[in-house]
Amino acid sequence: MMQWVPTANGPLDSEKELFRAFSDVFPHATMWWQLGGGCALLIGTKQPLTIDYQKLKAHMQEGRVAQDMALSQVRDTDHLLAMFVFDEAGYAEFVRDVLPTSDDHTMLDFSMPRYAGSGFGLGQFNRKVKSGADNPFSLALKRRAQYFSLHRPVLPLLTNLGGEAPEEIARRIDSRRSLPFTNRYFLESDWKRLREDGSMPVPVVPKGKQGFPSGNPSSIPH
Repeated sequence: MMQWVPTANGPLDSEKELFRAFSDVFPHATMWWQLGGGCALLIGTKQPLTIDYQKLKAHMQEGRVAQDMALSQVRDTDHLLAMFVFDEAGYAEFVRDVLPTSDDHTMLDFSMPRYAGSGFGLGQFNRKVKSGADNPFSLALKRRAQYFSLHRPVLPLLTNLGGEAPEEIARRIDSRRSLPFTNRYFLESDWKRLREDGSMPVPVVPKGKQGFPSGNPSSIPH
């Protein structure tokens, strides 16, 4: 199970309530990050997570999967693994002594609209919102830096390394974390064609179109 969580829409303690609700249902939980964006990816498994490195590489080379990865600008297996933030033990420590959000404990409905990161309830990327020197964009970048300060290596989760030195794989994964992402937009006709024939269209970028601020964790001030 994967749960997508747009971060910095509320105080960090509020986000922890979301994380805790997830791990209460899926006790083997790990946290990943949508590199180039501001979203946490919570992954819950029935058993403690292990990743067959060679099997993952082969799977990512399959036609439709390879196309999806290319559209998402995920370059290779090591780039995907660079999205890992913290393991099951780190997750448990992160939500220790936190109450989960639930249908009958909806504190987030009140805490998030009071937080500048949500645009005070008017939309996360409302550029007119200010809280001191911060706006929703700067708060999102700070939240990302907070999460990456808790980073733990993904290498202990990997099996079947194919004879490669673990240190070399770890080095590649670390280097992929700083790869740039580019805002890309596609016409509907391009999208339909690439789904039919598996090709990659030339992206169309409208003038003035902007997305999440560029940057990578290594360039974010801690």
